[in-house]
Amino acid sequence: MSLESKLGSHFKPEIKTYGAQEFLKGTVFISNFSDTQIQASMKSMIPIRISLRSESISNPEFTASCNCNVYIKGNLCKHIWAVLLTVEKKHPDFLDSKSDIQMAPVKIDVKQAENKTKQNEFKKNQYEKQKLRIKDQKKEQKRKENEIPREKYPDDIESALQFFSVNGFEIEKSTDPEILNKAKKSLYRVFHPDKGGSHDEAVILNEHYDVLIQFLNEQNKK
Repeated sequence: MSLESKLGSHFKPEIKTYGAQEFLKGTVFISNFSDTQIQASMKSMIPIRISLRSESISNPEFTASCNCNVYIKGNLCKHIWAVLLTVEKKHPDFLDSKSDIQMAPVKIDVKQAENKTKQNEFKKNQYEKQKLRIKDQKKEQKRKENEIPREKYPDDIESALQFFSVNGFEIEKSTDPEILNKAKKSLYRVFHPDKGGSHDEAVILNEHYDVLIQFLNEQNKK
């Protein structure tokens, strides 16, 4: 009996599709194997760890666990399906009598949870600060109408300036590059995946930093 017929109904169709793609890419590494337990990992920005456990060889039920966000939110994930496909191919004896899969209790990473809370608080504070800045700008709009408008920069520079402004750091063309470096380090401690952020947020920060550091260096040469 195939894995699909025995356990496929426990997984959402799209999860099985994504899991099959991971299996075909060969990202699954089984680090420990026995008749009742399998430990595996998968290549990712944040290391993915998967565990399959059974009380005995003959027991039709086994538990699965993963440290990814999908599993933490209460759903069997693509990583578990990818591991099951690998086990079916390399260690089929483990699945011979298995017909039911259960989710193991989620182990909360206290440090990661604390970092996430800090990140959310930081974002909330920056949002409130931005609201106040917008309010102040509206109040002073009439007085600024007679001032010489700020020089308009290319879209990528404007986008980078806005990114740092929204996150609490006002950067101008006269800003010392060292100030920008300090701003990046401060934000990196918030947006880095190990600190509760995400890979995409860290990439965006680096992209905006690269644009502005080149811009500031060019200004200082003039």
